[in-house]
Amino acid sequence: MEMLDISRRDIARHLGYKRPEDLDDITATRIEECVKEVTDVAEYQSIHHTFPIIWEEELCEFAGIKIHSKDLLKNLKGCSEAIMLAVTIGPAVDRLIRRAEVTDVSKAVILQAVGAEVVEAWCNKVNLDIKNDMAAKGCSTKPRFSPGYGDLPLELQQEFERVLQMRKNIGISLSDSNIMTPSKSITAVIGICCNN
Repeated sequence: MEMLDISRRDIARHLGYKRPEDLDDITATRIEECVKEVTDVAEYQSIHHTFPIIWEEELCEFAGIKIHSKDLLKNLKGCSEAIMLAVTIGPAVDRLIRRAEVTDVSKAVILQAVGAEVVEAWCNKVNLDIKNDMAAKGCSTKPRFSPGYGDLPLELQQEFERVLQMRKNIGISLSDSNIMTPSKSITAVIGICCNN
């Protein structure tokens, strides 16, 4: 796995610090130790599929999903296709966090922040690969948009499961409240705009 761009600034922000420079030496060292632990056990997986967008007056549809979310419709404006994407860094990170919750609560908090940032970095890498692939075809991509953002309901996770078969393909399952396991997982829609 090539190096990911893991933002120390965002890890610090998750921990309540405005800037990485505000961290004391002990916390900064513990963050680096946790980054190593998380990246050592992470299992980087992703799946995505592309679907044509059918536009109607007040909504659009792709993959058999009617989208009524004004925020997602605004994000997809001008797009002809939509990518449904799911990424995860696997269950071992959750196990690390659970063990730390029993033995060292402050470490568990740091592991949570690091895990959130590692999956974000992994998603950014997959997103960049998609963007570059689309650019080679003369197309551009919109910023990714996830269930739970704006007015896009979390219930849309069920459609990601149906369409991408996340459990079978990359081991992501959903709770009754549409929360993903492993917890360090992301789903998103990426709009594709082509000039042709």
